[in-house]
Amino acid sequence: MKIYTRNARVAFYLWIAAFTTLASLNCAALDTPPRPELASLRAEMRAEHYDSAVALADKLIGFKDAGVAEAQYLKAQALFYTKKYPEAISAADQVDTNSVWRYKATFLKAQSLVEQKNFKEAAALYQTEAARLLAAGRKQELVGVIAAFADKLATPADPKVPDAPKPDFNKAYNLYMKALAMEISRELRDELIFKKARAIQQAGNHGQALRDFQAYLTEFDPAWTGPAGSGAARLPMQVPPPMGKHVAFARYRLAESQIQSGNLAAGRMELEDLEKIIIAPLFVEGLVKITPFHLELATDEGKKLPAEIRWLMVQSYFTQPPATLSSRNSGISQFVNANSPGQTIGNTGGLPTTDVILFVLRDSDLDAAIKAARDYLAAFPEGSRAVRVAWMIAEAYQNAA
Repeated sequence: MKIYTRNARVAFYLWIAAFTTLASLNCAALDTPPRPELASLRAEMRAEHYDSAVALADKLIGFKDAGVAEAQYLKAQALFYTKKYPEAISAADQVDTNSVWRYKATFLKAQSLVEQKNFKEAAALYQTEAARLLAAGRKQELVGVIAAFADKLATPADPKVPDAPKPDFNKAYNLYMKALAMEISRELRDELIFKKARAIQQAGNHGQALRDFQAYLTEFDPAWTGPAGSGAARLPMQVPPPMGKHVAFARYRLAESQIQSGNLAAGRMELEDLEKIIIAPLFVEGLVKITPFHLELATDEGKKLPAEIRWLMVQSYFTQPPATLSSRNSGISQFVNANSPGQTIGNTGGLPTTDVILFVLRDSDLDAAIKAARDYLAAFPEGSRAVRVAWMIAEAYQNAA
């Protein structure tokens, strides 16, 4: 059975070209560069002059210098194409085991065994190579490459870089899914499941984000018993798994997704629960109990979380009318987004200089909205957000009158 076509051979030699760089690593360890005959050997193989290639390979192998491993492999390849399978197997066995060509030689040997209908021995070789290729370390390396690319796709464009590529959160989400489908460590799953949920949230798919953040908390937060007020509490675990590294922000992003999807009451309850957990004492039976949750809060981003919780709570009560969002003063809308650094207009702190309604209540609960705003000002009385919260209070009272 002929399993190699001319096109396959051409593809193989293109692959050889890619391997040349790796093969040169072996050459660097020798005092002399590869002999010019090696280029001639490659040319003979491309031209399918296999008998000449074998003779030239033997000559190069006899020199025992740089390029010998590649010459050994190409000799085995030439013998295979001339259907001299026993000789091809023997030549493949002679390929330097410390070279990058040894893996290709193993597959060539297995293919030669198949041509001889020695399927049992060929299967053993394939199984060994498959185990090597699918080893845990190689899987982790592959997942790392996929995740790194997904991270780039999920990175917002740098405004300081002209023509910076825009993020593609949906593609990043799909890549995170592919990485998670592989066998990876719990620590890496912790990282990727959170990033996956965050990517789909940034893509605007808040329903899926809700499900993904809940899935993260179910797997990585032993203390989480379900969405606040859902009545779907789960039983406590006898031997809970280790807590994840993104539990605090997963809870926060879950609340944010609930608010973004219009489920304001659920989002507010999640924020209240999270705030209670943050301010809970560290002492348990007289001992300080430090968990990954506290380590997360100790980071630069984590230290900002209490302010973000209060700010998101305020946003759950106030919104901007469409006319304001599309006006010249839309810079103010940047401050409604908890993830935006905001903008300012002159020395007005971003507030308009014309008579325009900036904020309106999302629902009719004026008292709760005023309380959330006053709580924010009591905790964080300075900064541009405080100016806006004060404006919200004034507008809420004015429009309710």
